[in-house]
Amino acid sequence: MKKLISGLALCFALALTTPAAAQETGAQVLYLDLEQGQQVAVIGSLVEGGQLAEAQLLLDGSVFNEGDFGYQAAYLQAVIYRQTGQFEQAAVLLRQILAERPEFRLVRLELAQVLAALDQAEGAQFHLNILADAAENAGEREFFEAAIDAVRPEDRLSFSTFLTIAPSSNLNSGGGQGTVLISGLPFQLGTTPESGVGLSYGGTAIYTIPLQNDRQLYFAGAGQVNEYPGSQFDNQILTGRVGLHLGPVTRRATVEFVTDQRWVDGNSSDSSLGLRLAGRLSLGDGMRVEGEYNYSDRNFRISPDQINQDVELTFRKALNAQLGFSLGVIVEDSATLLDANSYDGLGIEIGAYRGFANGLLLDATAEYKERRFRAVSVVAGGVREDAITRLRLSALSSQLQYRGVTPRISLTWTHSASNDVRYDYEAYGAEISLTSRF
Repeated sequence: MKKLISGLALCFALALTTPAAAQETGAQVLYLDLEQGQQVAVIGSLVEGGQLAEAQLLLDGSVFNEGDFGYQAAYLQAVIYRQTGQFEQAAVLLRQILAERPEFRLVRLELAQVLAALDQAEGAQFHLNILADAAENAGEREFFEAAIDAVRPEDRLSFSTFLTIAPSSNLNSGGGQGTVLISGLPFQLGTTPESGVGLSYGGTAIYTIPLQNDRQLYFAGAGQVNEYPGSQFDNQILTGRVGLHLGPVTRRATVEFVTDQRWVDGNSSDSSLGLRLAGRLSLGDGMRVEGEYNYSDRNFRISPDQINQDVELTFRKALNAQLGFSLGVIVEDSATLLDANSYDGLGIEIGAYRGFANGLLLDATAEYKERRFRAVSVVAGGVREDAITRLRLSALSSQLQYRGVTPRISLTWTHSASNDVRYDYEAYGAEISLTSRF
C-alpha cells in the first residue's frame, strides 16, 4: 500500500512541478552565488536523485527568506524526513506549512503519504479527499480516487469515543410567560422541573467489509449516555446501522438501515426503525453537491407513534483553501395519530468556514426553519406554527493539540417563535468536544 501511494504521488508531483535547474553557462558557478530560487532547484534535484546527505548539508547551510522559497525548502526537508524514516518530524513540518499556506497541494499530498506510512489511513484519506474535491479536471480526480483506495485501512474494525457537555433537556421552559390558559384553566409553566447541564459520553464501533468495484459493506454500533444532576432525566441510547457504500468517495451513494432504542431513568422510552439514503458528487473546482433522505418509524411507550421524513440538499463551494461556503434546503414531514402534532416543515441553512495563517479555523452556520401543523391546537388556540432560527459558531485551532487530539468549542443560539407558548423560547448552548487532527 505504501509503495503504491508513493508511486502515485511521484507521478502527480512531476505533473505539478517544473524543475528549475540551473542553466548551463559554460562556466563553473558556486552554489553560494546562486539566487535563492536556483538554490532551491539544486536541492530539489539532489533530493530527486537520492542524494539526501548532500541535500541536507545545503539545507542546513542556506537561508531562504524571499517569497515562497522558505516554504519550498521546508517541503524538501519534509521529503528528506520521510525518505529517511523520520515520519513524525515530517508530519509536524508539513502541518506547519499547511497551517499557513493550505493551498499548497503538493504539500498536502506529501502529508497524505506520511500519514499512510504511519498507518493513519483515515488522516491520509482526509487530505486526499480535499485534493479530490478541488481537482481541476477528471484526470486529477481519478488519480486522487485511486490514491484514496490505495490507503484504505487494512483493519476492518475501528473504534471511536466522545465526551462532551450535555445541555439542559428543557431550555424551553415557556420563555418569559409563567402562566397560560388551556381551555380556560390556568397552567403554571414555571413548575416544570429542569434537568440542568449534564455530561454526554459514548462510543462507536464500525466493521467494514471491502467489496469489489468501489463497494463497502459496513456494520456499526453506537452507545450514548446522557447524565444529569437529577437521575429522572438520565437517558441511554443504543444505535445499530447496516449500510453499503457504492462508488468512490467523490461520487458516492450510501444505503443504510438504522435502528435505535432509548431508555429514560432506567425505563424503556422509545425505539425506531429507519432508512437513510445519501449521495455526494464532486463537480470539480472546489464544488460538491450532497443529498440525503431519512425515514424513521418511531414507537413511544406512552405517546402516539411517529413517522418522520426529511430531505436535505446541500451545495458546497471552496473559494480557496481557507475559505468556503455552503447552501442547503431542508424539507420535513412528521406524522402521528394526532394531526395537531403532525407538521410539514421547510428550511434553509447557510454555512461558511474561514481558516487563518495561525491555524485557527472558524465554522459558522445559520439555519431558519418553518413548521406548520395540520390541525387546531387547544394550547395555540388555532393551527400551531413555529419559526425556528439557529446560529452556531465553532472554533478549532491547530496550535492547541495533544497527541493529535484538538478541542473544538461551539456556541449555539436558538430562537423558537411559536403561537404555542410552550414552544416560544430562546436558548443558548455551549459545547466542548475533542476531534482528531489530520
